[in-house]
Amino acid sequence: MMCRCPLRIVIERMGRGPAKVSTVVENPAPISLWLPAIAPLTVLITGGLAYLGMVFLGLWLLSRQPWLGLSLQPGSQGLWVAAIYGPGIQDESLRGAIITTLGNIDEHRVNVGPLSVMEEPDNLSTYAQYNRFFEHQAELYTLLSQAQVFAGLSNGHSVALYIGRSRPIDDLPFRYWIINFSAAIGLFFGLGIWSYRRGQATSRLLAVGGGGFMLGACSMAVYVSRELVLQPQWFKALCAVNHLGVTLFAYSALILLYYYPRRIGTLPFALIGFTAVGLIWINETLQIVQWPLHTFYIPELIAPYLTGLLLARRQWRLTRQRPIERASLLWFLLTVFLSIGFAVVLYLGPTLFGEQPILPTWLAQSMLLTLYAGFALGALRYRLFDIERWWFASWIWFLGGVSVVAFDLILVYLLNINPLGALSVAILITAWIYFPARQWLWERLLRSPEQRLELYLPQLMEAYFATTNSKAFKAQWPALLGKVFNPLSINTVSAYRKDVRLSEYGLKMEVPTIHGNTYVELSGRDHGSRLFGTEEVKFTEALWMLTCKTANLRKLQEQAAQEERSRVMRDLHDDVGAKLLTLIHRAESTRNSELARSALKALREAIYSLDDATVVSLESAMAQWHGEAQQRLADADAVLQWQEPDGPSDIILTPRQRINLTRIIREAISNALHHSQTKQITLCFRIEGNRLVLTIRNDGPAVAPCRWEQGAGMNNMRTRAKELGANIHWEQLASEDSQATPQTAVVVSMPIV
Repeated sequence: MMCRCPLRIVIERMGRGPAKVSTVVENPAPISLWLPAIAPLTVLITGGLAYLGMVFLGLWLLSRQPWLGLSLQPGSQGLWVAAIYGPGIQDESLRGAIITTLGNIDEHRVNVGPLSVMEEPDNLSTYAQYNRFFEHQAELYTLLSQAQVFAGLSNGHSVALYIGRSRPIDDLPFRYWIINFSAAIGLFFGLGIWSYRRGQATSRLLAVGGGGFMLGACSMAVYVSRELVLQPQWFKALCAVNHLGVTLFAYSALILLYYYPRRIGTLPFALIGFTAVGLIWINETLQIVQWPLHTFYIPELIAPYLTGLLLARRQWRLTRQRPIERASLLWFLLTVFLSIGFAVVLYLGPTLFGEQPILPTWLAQSMLLTLYAGFALGALRYRLFDIERWWFASWIWFLGGVSVVAFDLILVYLLNINPLGALSVAILITAWIYFPARQWLWERLLRSPEQRLELYLPQLMEAYFATTNSKAFKAQWPALLGKVFNPLSINTVSAYRKDVRLSEYGLKMEVPTIHGNTYVELSGRDHGSRLFGTEEVKFTEALWMLTCKTANLRKLQEQAAQEERSRVMRDLHDDVGAKLLTLIHRAESTRNSELARSALKALREAIYSLDDATVVSLESAMAQWHGEAQQRLADADAVLQWQEPDGPSDIILTPRQRINLTRIIREAISNALHHSQTKQITLCFRIEGNRLVLTIRNDGPAVAPCRWEQGAGMNNMRTRAKELGANIHWEQLASEDSQATPQTAVVVSMPIV
């Protein structure tokens, strides 16, 4: 696979001329020379195929081994027959019997006992005991390779056993599936983090550790699930793979403690640790040096566990002045040492002293799942390994695809074992239900939206006409990028960026914003199923340039509108205002003078509403509304009840908001005084989230709002509310006194800043 290098498109603008676009291919980092740029979903699918290959290999090996059809448990004198599964065994007296020997027709007999059904040969502490186990397995395998053997029982009787050449899949024990399940969790957790955080040492260590966990668990699942024997060469190979996987897992966790959350020193600890892994595995495979106490568990697990305690102490001291790192380290250490510690104490501890483990092998293996569960919870709470919350969304996306593949496999399995009648039903179900659902799912998971500028021009124009100013239009840019690329996350970074760039081998794309002092970071194209590439860079540059031109056009339009408003304001102030002042001074009566003053006040409010640069606080506006309402009600011999909000006092109103609210309040008070002969009006202001809610209530008798005739006043109030983006409605309120007349209220809910 060819490695895709990051490409930068640089825009250079010379004077007022057109932008010059130049393409610069950045030199790839050294790691990219051997690490190709692969999409996260491709990484997970590749890992899944490798895992399935291990599982199918295990199934193939187990199905091709000699099969007695017996459930054998270790006993004091031999092997106890707990259950009979094989159809070739007719003698029911065998159930509950104890088999002491197995022999052939030539009377060659092999003693059987607990060593014959030992699940994990690594529990044997020396190479001599280990080799003796495989010699015993080889003898039993040679014996069971025949068509018939004779089981010698503890009561002196002998029973003929017919050997099956293949073992049914449904005869496999529960432990086989649970161990393979734990292997999948370990592998996909490590790969899932590394596929989104490839540039970090911690993510690489988690991937290596997860791969080792999978190797160790999948190989162990095969030989601990054997009925009695496994082909000796395959048995030894699986044990060797298990040794490598377990050692990789343990030492990856140890090396991780050296680097996370802070690097302890300058030693190439990863090189030292993985060199130790290689040496330990070679020593165990070739049986060169035998360790005291236990030749397998001491170097593989006990040594890294104890060394990890020393590194943990050092990390604890390094983070004592860093509370955030200390909190994540505490969770990390508790997760690692508790999960592995329980397995060490309950499984390895008794084995080191020659006793039987307290836990069965499969349960000890499953306990390590708490390690990955703890990592996942720590990632949610403390952002362990710098994992964002969208990482969990990518898992949901990936598991949707896995469910489709799993359904495929289930159908294949069912079609192979069902008779012809069931086959016909299965084909009909597949054709009518499964294939349409499968196609829909795959299109949802893998479909990439076609990227052409003309497809997004309607959205660009919609944002252009829907926003009220150029600032609001520029704020729509990240949302438009989200619609184009469907990323896992969109973050705005406070740093200057003048070109579109790729980072982390295409996992992220950095796009400048319209105003230029920040940039947008997109992570995980198409929900993490694809990488960003050169085509996305070129398309984004073209879309960005088009959006910038549209924003400049919007800005020029606003400047022209502002200039026209300024001209109208000057004309109104200098011409109409001057004439109204003249009328005030030359008025022949007090009434005419008051009318002229009222007209001049309305003119000033209109001029004020045209000035977008002037804003006023909500407190100042409420003070004006309170004084005006109180004066009007006092003249009408009515009482004003005033309730101000308890919320923040830094709310800002634009001139249009202030003037429209002022006129809505005036019209509501006028209607109440004119139509209901009210004696008390209540103005109540509330802050509900990001909205200002104004309720104007009067206590005068009135008919229900649904029976009102819609006049010019109410229509004007609706028009002003619509201009504010507000909701307005009239309602009839029940009074606390059941005998009293219901009250009428107008309610306005307006968005605020």
